[in-house]
Amino acid sequence: MPAINAHTKIYVAEQRAFALFLTAFILSWGIGILQARGVLQNAMQLQIIVICIYLAAIIMKIHCLCIQQQFAKAKPVVVAFIVFFVFMVLRGFIEITTNEPSLSYWGYDTLTLVMIASAVLLVNLSPKEAILLLITYTIISIVLTAATITQTNISAVSYAADREAAWRNIDSWWTYYVCHRFYGFAPVITMLTFTFLKSIKYRLLAVPHLALFLFWGLYFGKRDVFIELAMLIAFFFIPWLIWSKEKRGKKITGGAILMILAGLSLYMFTSSASAEDLTKRILGRFASGLSEISQFDRLIETKEVMGTFDLFDFVTGKGLGSSSEFAIGGHILHMGVVNLLFKGGFIMSLVVTGYLLYNIFSAIFTPLPHKVFIFGISSYVLTKLTYSQLWGYFPIVMMLGIALLSRAITQGTSQQIKIKQFIISLQQLLSVNGKAKPNP
Repeated sequence: MPAINAHTKIYVAEQRAFALFLTAFILSWGIGILQARGVLQNAMQLQIIVICIYLAAIIMKIHCLCIQQQFAKAKPVVVAFIVFFVFMVLRGFIEITTNEPSLSYWGYDTLTLVMIASAVLLVNLSPKEAILLLITYTIISIVLTAATITQTNISAVSYAADREAAWRNIDSWWTYYVCHRFYGFAPVITMLTFTFLKSIKYRLLAVPHLALFLFWGLYFGKRDVFIELAMLIAFFFIPWLIWSKEKRGKKITGGAILMILAGLSLYMFTSSASAEDLTKRILGRFASGLSEISQFDRLIETKEVMGTFDLFDFVTGKGLGSSSEFAIGGHILHMGVVNLLFKGGFIMSLVVTGYLLYNIFSAIFTPLPHKVFIFGISSYVLTKLTYSQLWGYFPIVMMLGIALLSRAITQGTSQQIKIKQFIISLQQLLSVNGKAKPNP
């Protein structure tokens, strides 16, 4: 009887931890939307609440994993994270003794690290939890779409002379601030859905998110929309066709690839002048960026910020709350790997990129469960770090933690058995005589 109670308590604690995670996830986007719309001028207190919810969920999850002796694969990443967090806090305090302190920057950086670390809540992800995550993301998507669709002005944006003129025609800046970041998480949601859910209805539910990711990318003239859809196909869908043993899944995956390619073709070769103009504008940005690589604003930003570093800064970074007058985002640079160098120095950059490479090679050369997901998400994030921030307030930064913990996230193939055991435990607890019934 005590063993049954202990097992039941662990299961319930895990579900509560995941519920707290979803709550913090929703609050994160909610606060971001309110800030973007100008409703919240100072959200520091709310950010602290979100940080506390994330931390409570993380501690509960780690406690459950330790009791179940399933913490081994996640332990290296989590321990490294704790060490880096303490180190970056101390380094940040040293930095603000010589520079003007910024509590808001410190809060943003702390929340960023906590969001990345919250990926530990997906360790041993079960199909039930994957469904809840997908449905939560879908509900936020519906609310966000309803709030923004009436504020789009496609004709004014598409017929503008260039991207700068197009942005001047965008009435609501907050739609970019939120929508581009929210739907940037869609490829990761797609990978999780295809990996943990075999039902066609759930896999098809990921398609509208990718479609909205494409729409907003075109609307705002973002080059990464084509890059990341190409990465999704190259790093996840094609390896799925090669490595997956799921025949039905291969058919669905092949169909998904065709749908994505068909959608891209529709936008690129449609007779719609708006879609054609938007597509040409993005392709033109690729061409101009390659021809004037030395003038690429992100490289200039990196060069100027790194130019202020001494040897100690390169080794240790500048810690949490640090900022630079040359950083376009104040405390955030546009290239993720440089953000790692900026905050945690060469040591943190080497550990993060090295572990992602370790995941990739482990997936290629060893028979890991769900190796497609491990290879896909790690390759996707490692590539994204070369041109995208992956640092800041929005939960999109979670994809870095998901990639680092991908081997631990996919280790829990026995989760369905645990659910069955939980049902049996309840039956035993509710039995009239209180005696344990034999396991069928």
